[in-house]
Amino acid sequence: MTHGDQLQELLIQLGLKYAAEALPVLLKQAADKHHSFTWLLTKLLEQEVAGRKQRATENRERSARFPEPWTLVTFPWELQTGVDQREIMELAELVFVREAANIVLIGDVGVGKTGLAIGLGREAVAAGYRVLFIKIHELIDQLTASLMDGSTPRLIRRLARIDVLIIDEFSHVKLNEEQANLLFRLIDARYHRKSTIFATNLGFDDWGKYLNNPALTRSLASRVTDQCFVIRIDGPTIRPGPRPRPAHR
Repeated sequence: MTHGDQLQELLIQLGLKYAAEALPVLLKQAADKHHSFTWLLTKLLEQEVAGRKQRATENRERSARFPEPWTLVTFPWELQTGVDQREIMELAELVFVREAANIVLIGDVGVGKTGLAIGLGREAVAAGYRVLFIKIHELIDQLTASLMDGSTPRLIRRLARIDVLIIDEFSHVKLNEEQANLLFRLIDARYHRKSTIFATNLGFDDWGKYLNNPALTRSLASRVTDQCFVIRIDGPTIRPGPRPRPAHR
């Protein structure tokens, strides 16, 4: 066994997987260009740090459960004239996350609310924040099910720790009183602590019809809008329509 092989084996035993993978190439570069031992050690540790950061980012990406491959780079800005790209890119600097502010994306079906929310979520993932994308009916199902086994406090604590919670299709399900209270408990637990992004086709004035409780609606809306960026998308749909079927001969 050569010294290089022995060093690689030691790196693997120490859990320095990425440094071990990079070792053969770096050893050759060091020998060819007469680099110092300090250079070699620095490069090995840089490879390990970079590899671990990439792995952590990939883990956060999986945990976020994004349903689509949207990013702010791939968003069709030229098609959606109702969005101020500069405003969205300023939000992508993630000051709202550091200040625990919320974002509410309001617009008709198909205008790109979900795509923008996912794009901002991926920016947060890349910056090291924990993100979770969830549709409102899935969130309500989880909260309601937690009542059966008494795990509601634990579930709310877990969701309250997520840096950016993206709630999609916020106005697509009408809640009963119990469900509305559960949602309020979650938003209250995140209030001034973590950021929440809502994608909805209802303005704040119509939230009362959705939550079915005027007093609770006011309390919820006040917590959402206390520190909030409201993005209204008054533009065309960018969702592709049905593809024409090929004509039969």
